[in-house]
Amino acid sequence: MARGRLRARSNGKGPERADLTCADGAWILATMRVRSVWCVVWLGVALVGPACWPAGADDAVARSRADVERMISRAGRSKPEWWAASKLDFPATLRLEWPLSATGETWQPNLNPGQYLISVIHPNPRQWQSGARLFHHMLTVNRARPEVLARVMDRLGHIYTYLLCDYARGAFWYRAAGQRGRPTGGQAIALARCYWELGNRAMAVDALARVSAPHSSVVHLWAEMGDLPRALKMADSVSGGRSAALVNLAAGHACRAHGDFARARVYYDKVVNGKGSGNRKQMEVYRRRAQSAIAALRVIEMLDLKQLRDGTYRAQALGYRGMVEVAVVIARHSITSVTVTRHREDWFFTSLTDVPRQIVEQQGLKGVDAVTGATVTSMAIVNATAKALGQALP
Repeated sequence: MARGRLRARSNGKGPERADLTCADGAWILATMRVRSVWCVVWLGVALVGPACWPAGADDAVARSRADVERMISRAGRSKPEWWAASKLDFPATLRLEWPLSATGETWQPNLNPGQYLISVIHPNPRQWQSGARLFHHMLTVNRARPEVLARVMDRLGHIYTYLLCDYARGAFWYRAAGQRGRPTGGQAIALARCYWELGNRAMAVDALARVSAPHSSVVHLWAEMGDLPRALKMADSVSGGRSAALVNLAAGHACRAHGDFARARVYYDKVVNGKGSGNRKQMEVYRRRAQSAIAALRVIEMLDLKQLRDGTYRAQALGYRGMVEVAVVIARHSITSVTVTRHREDWFFTSLTDVPRQIVEQQGLKGVDAVTGATVTSMAIVNATAKALGQALP
């Protein structure tokens, strides 16, 4: 009996999947928790579905603009299903009026809600829902402070989009933040992500058109949306420095995900050999990441599951805050598990579980997508896994 995977777009509660099996030509649905089918992917090949558009088909969508607008409006004006089961829990020292930090102020997550979000909520998935409740509470506390409301709404958009994968509510709050304050490029990128996940490519394209400066997240999203040429055009428009390193890394990752390893190596080499301006220490970090990616490419290109020896293999690669360690278990020429065993990341979102799951599902590293907003951690997991698989080769 063969096994497949039914993929579905988010219905406003996050991406969900259902298992399919096929025996003697009969399709059997083992698990079904989705409300609307996006497309069927059988053994890695998209078979049917309204979202299976060719690269560059800007006008082909899975959901109409009107449908997406209704989803966003409905979600934004209602409470999530988990609301009643989540507690409003935060330290009494937290300054809910959220004054702007003074220049040179020390990091004080026990006082500053924005810093509390990064240092306490981000690294603890069990607090993501209560974190959303905290910022909803801050809407009430700051209802007479429009400048604070804009920041609170922006962070609600961030929490719903990148932590909870609730793209309808994420879009609602990012829009509200833009209406209250000055819209930012980061909000446009996040909205493009939401629209794409909600199934309307044209809306995502419109949002990306509002981003003027080259950005690694835009490169990543264009590539994910199937338009690798546009992603690389943006990368090629940057001349040097820190932004060029980040964009070229993103372009390398995009080419690797699309199976174009030769071009991926070209972009990684640009980072390794780059001599542009920028903080020397930080530029050296980018070079190390690019070198790790190049080493991973060699393993990806030569990987043959039939040659893998059984056992548990451990390796590390440079992440955002330090080294990310993985343990890869090989049994009977199959990758049975990939586990992140040690890390210091605090901006990982769902990458610690989503990337290992992709590797096991795909039985390799080709086509593994980075988690949006956590590309560095995602690629560290991929690169560390490549090192581990290299140990398993004879």
